[in-house]
Amino acid sequence: MKMFDKSNMVFSAIRLIEVLKIINWLLSFCLLDRSNNHNVLQRIFYYKFISPLFSILNADALLFIDLISLNTMIYTSFITLEKVVRLRSFFQDSSIHSFGLYTFILTFILGGISNAIAEYMTERPVHGINGSLAACLGYSLHVAPNIPVLRVFDIELKPGEILSSVFLVYLSQILLNRRSTSMILTWVIGAMGGVALYELQVQTNSKLR
Repeated sequence: MKMFDKSNMVFSAIRLIEVLKIINWLLSFCLLDRSNNHNVLQRIFYYKFISPLFSILNADALLFIDLISLNTMIYTSFITLEKVVRLRSFFQDSSIHSFGLYTFILTFILGGISNAIAEYMTERPVHGINGSLAACLGYSLHVAPNIPVLRVFDIELKPGEILSSVFLVYLSQILLNRRSTSMILTWVIGAMGGVALYELQVQTNSKLR
């Protein structure tokens, strides 16, 4: 299989995000002071309204955790998104462009906005793909709530089960004063954004009603 396959939109989208994250991770060791919280691509493309979009690339977190999330839960959510996009598109080129737009919205825009709002409200640096993951799960929860997005051995987890588990874990840590509220804010805002995106699709296309 090609690294970027036009006939497999989900595979290509995941590979593109992975390549960007790996490039950013490698550059962080070569070009950036490790004490600085901003990642390399945020600095290269620094602008008030653009910089937060690159916060999802997260040069500081463990890379393999993000790669696992991309290849499991986000991958499954992208499959759901692809099915929705194909329902509203008559031509392949149109569906490719629509899919690319919506994956960008779910990952970079909703993920970046979630990070930016959580960082603003808590005054703590927030990076990584948690907001993007929450947006994808929120979208899947609204479109296909009964389809598992993660399989661990013989256990299948649905979007709602993962989101509720994450909220409970972070909430318990907040109550025990062991974690900042920034992470739970990122997840809440991201999940709400994912739900809102599908509602917008429904409003603009009668086939989804």
